[in-house]
Amino acid sequence: MTELLKNGFVVCKEYLDKASCEALFTYTLEQINNNISPEFLKHEDPTIKGNVYDRYGDKVYQEILYGKIPYIEELLNNQVFPTYQVCRIYKKGSGVTPHIDREPCEIGVSMFVGNTSDVYKSHLFIKNYQEETCKVELSRGDAVIYMGCELEHWRSPIGQESQEVPLEGVHWKQIQAFFHYVRKGFPHEKYAYDSPGNFRSTDSWA
Repeated sequence: MTELLKNGFVVCKEYLDKASCEALFTYTLEQINNNISPEFLKHEDPTIKGNVYDRYGDKVYQEILYGKIPYIEELLNNQVFPTYQVCRIYKKGSGVTPHIDREPCEIGVSMFVGNTSDVYKSHLFIKNYQEETCKVELSRGDAVIYMGCELEHWRSPIGQESQEVPLEGVHWKQIQAFFHYVRKGFPHEKYAYDSPGNFRSTDSWA
């Protein structure tokens, strides 16, 4: 049994290598600062605290969603289908209260892309299958893969330890990427390709 199946989550160091993650971080900041479509929309949900913004349908992030399928399947010993991905901005002081995810997020991947501050780690709290609360700390490019519909997880207010004075024109922000999948042959399989307008066909973007 793999660690993911045994404990309900696993931390993957350098899920995205350092150079690729730095390029993704720079790309994302450019998208934010130039208001390039699709735009970031404020996340309105009772589990969200503070200012959090989401962006769906970004082609660069979609490539990661699809490209990591073989890796996810190896961890699960099971075929998976993608459901959707989202690039998220957390502003300083924002967080997420304890919750479990909706059905299309059966397998969740939370990857730390980067931030514009002197806080260099991202954190997430997860209760494993043994009901133990575990604090997960991620460096840039690291990811935690978890059973999103089964394990309660949350994020305490971000950046409270930061004493940073933002660079001119740059507001404090942390960028986190989420990639979601469902397993073939399991009850949530019907949620594969959860957001039709957010996916590509076999040969091109849909």
